[in-house]
Amino acid sequence: MPFIARNILLFSFSLSIGIIMAQNKRAIDSLQNLANTSQTDSIRLKALLLLSEKHTGNDPKLAIFYGWQTITLAKQLAKQKIVADGLTNIGKNYKNEALYDSANWCYQEALSIYRKLNATSDVARILNNLGVIEKAKGNYINALNFQIKSLDLLDEEKDKMGTARTNMNIGTIYLKLNNPGKGGVK
Repeated sequence: MPFIARNILLFSFSLSIGIIMAQNKRAIDSLQNLANTSQTDSIRLKALLLLSEKHTGNDPKLAIFYGWQTITLAKQLAKQKIVADGLTNIGKNYKNEALYDSANWCYQEALSIYRKLNATSDVARILNNLGVIEKAKGNYINALNFQIKSLDLLDEEKDKMGTARTNMNIGTIYLKLNNPGKGGVK
């Protein structure tokens, strides 16, 4: 690629990233304002959950902080689904920080709630996440068991994207077990 074209492409990419980051900052500022000033509990609750999600991947400590605030308010409002969503997001951040025991605890708590609510898609997602943790810890057979349970539920729900992700996870587990021909069990 010629020098000028490469520099234009690099400049365009850098400019795009800057714009996206500025938009994300504005969104976070707006959500923080809603979380701090809204008189409506349901709006504050949604803002706190979104703040936790927005900080995931960028600032795990803030994501976890807002996740716990979400859970506290959701419990006061008896919003069990949001409690489970908050636990899931906190678990995701703990997993990303390689704090697997903490992530596992959050996921197990969320799983219990999702099962009581018969939220099959959410149960499948948590089982998948538990499988990812087990794989990261080197417990490939446990990881495979979680992934297969997740896959069964995803098939039941006809969730093609979730099925694809879970099949990819199963494939990577079989690679780790030196058995790549087994990938894509279903």
